[in-house]
Amino acid sequence: MKAFPNTWEGIEGAAKATGAKFPEVVAAQWALESGYGRYVSGKNNLFGINGTGMLKTTWEDSGKCPVAVTASCKNFNTPYD
Repeated sequence: MKAFPNTWEGIEGAAKATGAKFPEVVAAQWALESGYGRYVSGKNNLFGINGTGMLKTTWEDSGKCPVAVTASCKNFNTPYD
């Protein structure tokens, strides 16, 4: 399995390689959830998916303003998972 960098081009390339219908939308979601790759929320968790894993302080939109919360972020074995 080819490794892809944690960049817009890398995520878009990974999405294309896995057959995503709209790889640019996958890259846009990655950019939104990770601050363009600056904030990975768990091991190989590039999209901020919550679940059993590591605890992270993150921001959630309360509808009025961002609120700091502690969330359990899922860990993945590889970025493809």
